[in-house]
Amino acid sequence: MEKSDSDLIKEGNKAAYKGNWERAVTLWNEAKSSDIKEDEIATTYNLAIYDEVQGRLEQALQKFEAVYGSSGDAKYTIDIASNRTSNSRRMLRESTRSRETIIPNSKKLTGG
Repeated sequence: MEKSDSDLIKEGNKAAYKGNWERAVTLWNEAKSSDIKEDEIATTYNLAIYDEVQGRLEQALQKFEAVYGSSGDAKYTIDIASNRTSNSRRMLRESTRSRETIIPNSKKLTGG
């Protein structure tokens, strides 16, 4: 989670660490209306992590890219690359599952 001086973001982070994502998202969204750029970056970053945890990788990627665009901080590019890797792996798994559904006995046919 991205840290901030905002009490709402701090409380949201605590809730997320305890597994109460619904409360965390509510608090982060409240903090997002702040005029403080660092708070906007922190909330967008934390919401991107939430999207990633929920498997919404495209939405997470968009948020990570927005954070990088707003901050210009290279540390966020790692999260973008990580998200893209996760997305690629997910797509590969789905592709493999689809192929196994279409050809359920493919292992038997190939001797595997």
